[in-house]
Amino acid sequence: MKADELAFLNRQLAGMLRDGVPLEGALRGASREMASGSLQTELGKLELDLAAGIPLADAIERRAFPPVYRKMVRVGAASGDLPGALLAAADYFESAAELSRRAQAVMVYPACLLVVVTVVSWIAGWVFRTVKLTDFDGGFGRLGAVPWAMPALLGVVALAWTTIQIVPAWRHWIAWRLPVLRDARVARAANTLSVLVTQGCPFPEAVGLLGEMERGTPLAEELEEWQLRMASGTTQFSAIVAGPGDTSLFPPLFRWLVAQAGSRLGEGLAAAGQFYANRSRHGTEMLLHGAMPLALVFVGLVMVAQFMPLLAWMGGLVDQIGAD
Repeated sequence: MKADELAFLNRQLAGMLRDGVPLEGALRGASREMASGSLQTELGKLELDLAAGIPLADAIERRAFPPVYRKMVRVGAASGDLPGALLAAADYFESAAELSRRAQAVMVYPACLLVVVTVVSWIAGWVFRTVKLTDFDGGFGRLGAVPWAMPALLGVVALAWTTIQIVPAWRHWIAWRLPVLRDARVARAANTLSVLVTQGCPFPEAVGLLGEMERGTPLAEELEEWQLRMASGTTQFSAIVAGPGDTSLFPPLFRWLVAQAGSRLGEGLAAAGQFYANRSRHGTEMLLHGAMPLALVFVGLVMVAQFMPLLAWMGGLVDQIGAD
């Protein structure tokens, strides 16, 4: 399910519920306006469960929604403020969608550039290998192998970058080490914990839900350590996060921002999430805007290197014409 679609759906449902529309009717109306897909299917099944008399808290657990969403709906239903919980979920998934788009831009832009330059380089190499030009003093013959060096190097780099994005373990590893991507991951984790704690979920349970969502990532392993520290009696947030040796994925600034809220843990996590989301946004814009001129220079250098044999051949031709 796409986060932006889930956010839009929750705003629709919250508006209809506040207008007095029953939940079953709101689900039916929202489902009819949606394009076919997994989200529409799950909404239809949820409506049927509610019509059969199954309580919302039980019905939502039977559906393939994200764990954090199921928890928020259960908490909202128990508190009697389901529209408020749905609006909070909409804000959360809108933020998650924005962070995801920025992370994809950082990962996909270099890949597209590498693919385009590699293809152009291979075409240039093929042209120099197949087109027969006059050899002046053996100059072109000596340079004939050069065009294949650049395509081969670019091909290796493009393959490596593509492999990093395809293999989940490598993609998660690089995401927690590139500053722009790491800021987005920190913001997403902080926002998830914040929205759960603010909705009334105990912090240990919120950490467990986040760990379930991040299964197979470096963050999931760290969250397991958080749970062990809490189980051993640690209650201070900075001690839960840092642990012995302070090898946490979350930087000290994150812990300091959360600590500023004191006992209002949800507010502290929200402030930290907002800070790192803004920093990720700024870093992404600087990276993409700064990468554009550098990319043009890089493409220019590649083209110059590729066409050096042709320039050498043309220089030899001009010299011969001048000598004649």
